Amino acid sequence: MKIKVQTKINFNINKLDKQSVNDLIFFSVIRKVLRAATAKVKRAFTKGQDIRGDKYEKLSTKYEEFKKTAAPGKPIMVGATEKLARSIGFSTNQQNMSGAVGSRSTNPEYEDHLNGNEARNIPVRKWFFTEEEERDMFDTEDMLQREYHEAIEEFSNKLITQLRTNFRKLGKDITIK
Repeated sequence: MKIKVQTKINFNINKLDKQSVNDLIFFSVIRKVLRAATAKVKRAFTKGQDIRGDKYEKLSTKYEEFKKTAAPGKPIMVGATEKLARSIGFSTNQQNMSGAVGSRSTNPEYEDHLNGNEARNIPVRKWFFTEEEERDMFDTEDMLQREYHEAIEEFSNKLITQLRTNFRKLGKDITIK
């Protein structure tokens, strides 16, 4: 003789709605990565190294003399007014699920530092993300790879905690053969 006991359960997942998933992505991934990118750019001004962590090329003696009079004691990329360093920030658009790191400065001279200007003897100083950095931003260790993976991990953990299930026991079937 065999006795078979079967328990019936109603398994119901209360799924997240689109808006709450978008909020999770926006706050856990987009804003976190933008903050890290902004911090990396601001560090380029204070630490004397570019956004990849490489030391800046030394100033020419002529420019170094000018810098000592115009902005004594300031790091390489910081002038007397610190306009460029203070203009760095990030903006977000939650509806479009996007964000950008940028500078409010309109001075075209700052681009000379990004690409270099041989006529003015300005060496390349990567104080900001160019198209080259944007291509491998999340793939290399010297850029934002660690921060990106941490943000994705945080998003995954938060998403899992948002999934809730309801179990409801409906009864048992007992059959005897």
